[in-house]
Amino acid sequence: MDTLLAKATPAEILTEPFPHLVVPDAMPADLYRRFTERMPDYRTVVADADPPSNRRYPCSANRILVDDRLNPLWREFCRVHTGPAFFNAVLDLFRDHIPADNPGLARWLAAHPAPRFGLLNEDGFETADVLCDARLEINTPVREASSVRRGHLDLPNRVFSGLFYMRSPDDESVGGDLDLLRWKTGTPAGIDRFQIPDEELEIVKTVPYAANVFVLFVNTPHALHGVTVRQPTAAQRQYFFLTAEVAGDLF
Repeated sequence: MDTLLAKATPAEILTEPFPHLVVPDAMPADLYRRFTERMPDYRTVVADADPPSNRRYPCSANRILVDDRLNPLWREFCRVHTGPAFFNAVLDLFRDHIPADNPGLARWLAAHPAPRFGLLNEDGFETADVLCDARLEINTPVREASSVRRGHLDLPNRVFSGLFYMRSPDDESVGGDLDLLRWKTGTPAGIDRFQIPDEELEIVKTVPYAANVFVLFVNTPHALHGVTVRQPTAAQRQYFFLTAEVAGDLF
């Protein structure tokens, strides 16, 4: 299995409101069909008998790799996207943007020319410099219109964030798209807040929640993003989240 970046080139990176990549048809059509044909109901990954409306539940790679109930293609997907090859592919794509957008990451890379890799929730920073994850994330059905999370920044020790959307062909819900935002003042402030008030942000672009679309960006103090409001629906929202984390904050 190739990575979701097999077709991507640095020339395709968009810079507004921050450097990011959108890859349509990220998987070949036949592979994508087989990859999504055994999509679990949210109850497979949710421990609650009656989960809250529009709540995010993750299923990390360390569980997918040993859970025989899940699509076996997902195990290969997790192995391919949680190692040095994918990590380096992301860095190669964004290399020209990293020094200006996240100088802390540039310094970290210079200090770790041959980092040790491990799996998030399985290994620790005692034995690895980078902990990777490729996790299924499911947002539960919506009873009252809401956003699972509006504008925010990801954890400052996160190197990159990737969202591989797997919208069901039967999903006729409204909302759940990805807003890419910028600071109205141009200056990051209160970056450790779980959610930043809408009045501090400006929507620059919205990426639709659609099947077989991959969105990727390197984490920076300007990489603001959030999920649009989902209207009431019985459909779950489903995607793989790809990431890598290091021991210390990068900004």
